[in-house]
Amino acid sequence: MTSSTNTTRRGFLSTSAALAASVAVIVPANAINAFGADPIFEAIGAHKAARLAFDNAVSRNSALEEKLPREKTRSWITVWEEEIVETDDPRWIDSLREVNRASNAATDAAYALANVAPTTMAGVVALLQYAISIPPEEWPEGVEADDDTETRPWHTFLIETLIAVLPGMAVQS
Repeated sequence: MTSSTNTTRRGFLSTSAALAASVAVIVPANAINAFGADPIFEAIGAHKAARLAFDNAVSRNSALEEKLPREKTRSWITVWEEEIVETDDPRWIDSLREVNRASNAATDAAYALANVAPTTMAGVVALLQYAISIPPEEWPEGVEADDDTETRPWHTFLIETLIAVLPGMAVQS
């Protein structure tokens, strides 16, 4: 993933529902609670799908870069800016934009994942197992807190979400 921009958690909460609804996920029978399926499984599925879309976009971009002459691939796009060279191959420019869109979607899915509160212990375990299955450098960094006073890595928001739900799960047991 590309480096994330400094954005507040509040902005990512608004995308959580849309991202969770965008991917159908099979929920294990032990993840069902009195209110239905644990929403964390949908959020995990949405993040997996977004990462796969990003990986596929990068693969297509790399293949195109090998195919095109260097003088047709001088444009670039980062999180902060874009430089489009008008004489570049239009397929190259489209590919860069696709990689950028897919990167942003994967980052948004990661933020949503950190903000969806698991409702079952099976969901907590699945979330933690999934989080550690991905190399740390692939999770967003530089996320601003809601009060805009500091930036922290993605995993600190995940931990805060779990701290908020775990005590209630212990009481229910």
